[in-house]
Amino acid sequence: MSDWVAPEGFQLSDLDDGPREQYRGKMKHVISVTELKEIPPSHKGCPRKWALMRLSKCPKIPGEPLIDGVFLHRCIQERHDWPEAQWIAKWQTYTKSVTGKEYWWYAQLALSIIRHVGEHEWANGVAEANLFLEIEELDCAVYIKPDFLSFQKFRDWKSTAARVKTSDWVLQDPAWWLGGLPTNQGHLTITNDIQARMYAHGLMQLLDWPIIDAEWTYGCKKFGRGDRVKTWVCQARFERDETRAWVEQHAYPLVRFAIALKEAWVEKQFDSPLVVPHNPKACEFKGKFCDAYGYCKLFKSPVALQSLHLPVIPA
Repeated sequence: MSDWVAPEGFQLSDLDDGPREQYRGKMKHVISVTELKEIPPSHKGCPRKWALMRLSKCPKIPGEPLIDGVFLHRCIQERHDWPEAQWIAKWQTYTKSVTGKEYWWYAQLALSIIRHVGEHEWANGVAEANLFLEIEELDCAVYIKPDFLSFQKFRDWKSTAARVKTSDWVLQDPAWWLGGLPTNQGHLTITNDIQARMYAHGLMQLLDWPIIDAEWTYGCKKFGRGDRVKTWVCQARFERDETRAWVEQHAYPLVRFAIALKEAWVEKQFDSPLVVPHNPKACEFKGKFCDAYGYCKLFKSPVALQSLHLPVIPA
């Protein structure tokens, strides 16, 4: 993608999932929830991809899905924060993004997604919040950035090529499956999603809420001008004590793993991310959707994936 050219007003830094504001607390380490999601093989993660991206800083490939996500989130945030006339002047136009999609396309997708938010919630919520959960026993601050935060509810906006909500490319609400969620199709639930759990845990701790609702709102990208955009909401309710126990069991080991490898990398205890084992199932044994495949090339690591003892997170 060496010939990729950023459009006016677009910064490559927008692809970074790091904090939008500098952390000024006392914890030694700062980790984003997005980073934690990259690790566990049981949830389509790959330790080597994490190491290539986070240790040797392989650049993200600004492909169409990633760029569409950046534009969608910006469109929704500006719809919330800007005067309506100003937003319309920018987004209801035929200006093209680098993917070739016109701005009205993002606006139509955005409006279809946010129609799931009630008027009172929209007026009183916060778009693109920036929060840090300090975990003293890990000497780490976890960066939490819900797309939309209101009273005891947080939302995440997702654009997807999936046409149905039961696709294995999107999170599942167990309530959709009357006969039980299939165990052999790669489906993952919002109930056990690391991002949903960590956000829920962090927000309940920071804001002293006993429960919190999570809603992942999906918009299907397969539409044209004048078409009705297909959307759906995947939701879950989390309780504070149960969620804390889940996070301590499944997420804390990932934080410890990340910190240990980062410190070993700085101390030059190993000199190549290729030493870290890869999970070939995550890329379907061919580098699918992997920014780091050109460096990895499925090189066989001297370390067995099982020897990392990473948590096996339930679907």
